[in-house]
Amino acid sequence: MLLDYTDVKFVHDNTGVTQEVIISYSTFQEIEAFLARHAYFYSEAVQEQLRKSEDDIENEQYIEVKPNNIEDAIAWLHE
Repeated sequence: MLLDYTDVKFVHDNTGVTQEVIISYSTFQEIEAFLARHAYFYSEAVQEQLRKSEDDIENEQYIEVKPNNIEDAIAWLHE
């Protein structure tokens, strides 16, 4: 887990409503590094490709590749 309740301090107003969450700088850096490493996955281009892949699978627009049919798979890709 990247973050849990022991990593944060909650600041409440006088009615008990949480107004701020404070984290250490090192925790912030870990989160920032994690987001940088995974940002590509959440980009619109990648998400669109994932949606297209899901549609292809749903519509059976794929070929299973096994060692004995690699040539068939390459030909299928060039169709």
